Amino acid sequence: MRNNFVDVFKITVADIADMLSVDGKYGVAVSGGGDSVALFLLMLEVFGPENLVVFHFNHGLREESDIEEKWVEALANSKGVKFFAKIWDKDFTGNKQQAARNARYVFFHQKCEELGLDGVCIGHTKNDVAETMIMRMGRGSGVRGLAAMDAVTK
Repeated sequence: MRNNFVDVFKITVADIADMLSVDGKYGVAVSGGGDSVALFLLMLEVFGPENLVVFHFNHGLREESDIEEKWVEALANSKGVKFFAKIWDKDFTGNKQQAARNARYVFFHQKCEELGLDGVCIGHTKNDVAETMIMRMGRGSGVRGLAAMDAVTK
């Protein structure tokens, strides 16, 4: 059955290879959820363990946060991929979700620069995209804000 699961994502593997340089080195943001784990396994198939690094940002907002971090670290280690994690210091004002997202992206950016990576890949489900659009609508966003998440951003 596992082979059938991977086969379902073959188009995504091709898409990944088309969007990214196959000679590149990339970070993969892995939370432990199905979307990020699937992305990691797909990227592993395309790039191999020597060209990937796993990033995990522990927000520390749920009891399971530390357990998930350890699980992601064990997964990365089992595949021979370097693992880097950061625990959020929760030093913010304003919107907690936005502050957490910003802190996560700052971590990814810093690690990419430090390690000389070509970028970091982040997986989202269709539900994540829909949820983002609904939240933007609720905030009275304009047309640009109602567009789906960009496939590639700087």
